[in-house]
Amino acid sequence: MSPKTLSTPAKPTRTGPRRPILSEDVISFTECRGKLGEYFEKTRRTHRPIVVTQNGKPTSVIVSIVDWEPLSNSWENEQRIAEQVIADLQTSEEQFARGEFHSNNEVFGMMQKEFGL
Repeated sequence: MSPKTLSTPAKPTRTGPRRPILSEDVISFTECRGKLGEYFEKTRRTHRPIVVTQNGKPTSVIVSIVDWEPLSNSWENEQRIAEQVIADLQTSEEQFARGEFHSNNEVFGMMQKEFGL
């Protein structure tokens, strides 16, 4: 594809790439190898990933860097959140084992006092 035929890319979505269109965005490795530059341009322009198959089975995905970054960041954030939840649960179990907890009535009383319920 020559530089003259490059089109203005669509705006990326807030959460990453759009869903692939199976009739257009699934290609064999052999086809991909011969037209890799065109597929890079297509992912940049459409914000849809290209699914690459080998022996008829999906094996890889081509995605533009603009769409990869939010995906990568969201996975990192989810990992941090999961680690914090696990740490909080461990702390709760330790506090419960030491008898450091409140009954439902006590919690409701604290909420009434704090929030005027």
